[in-house]
Amino acid sequence: MQSSNSLDESIRLAKLDSSAIAGLVAWVDLAAEVGPQLDQIRRNAAVPVVGVRHLAHIDPDPEWMMREEVGAGLAVLEREGLCFDLVVREWQLPQATRLAARHGGLRFVLDHLGGPPEPGQDRSAWASRLRDLARQPNVVAKVSGLTSGLAPDHGVQPISPPR
Repeated sequence: MQSSNSLDESIRLAKLDSSAIAGLVAWVDLAAEVGPQLDQIRRNAAVPVVGVRHLAHIDPDPEWMMREEVGAGLAVLEREGLCFDLVVREWQLPQATRLAARHGGLRFVLDHLGGPPEPGQDRSAWASRLRDLARQPNVVAKVSGLTSGLAPDHGVQPISPPR
């Protein structure tokens, strides 16, 4: 089970008591004090926190992953034995590769294969960037949501880098 970019939602989801839920990929503000936020989520939790994610593909800061304070937050996740889910788009894969290289002791999970290009579009840049990320020994991929960008009547809704 995974949270959106909301500490309140992470706290709420952690309290769900269901044998169908093995763990929570929570959200915490990695640019702030991570430990106290994890403590808040874990307080009265029915499920363990197994990782953290941030919806970097919709963050207003296109360089969010490269921020120094985010790196400090990721170091806390590494010490806690948690993983970090990379929720990114194709244009962010080079940043994800640099991030994984900087934090070799932290397990990264690439969600949705970094948002493959829409059908009929050139996939060469995406494929090349995906291969570069795959070379990092601490990165695995979660193959899901590959069609999440598809709109029922309009094909794919492209998500472009911010200008």
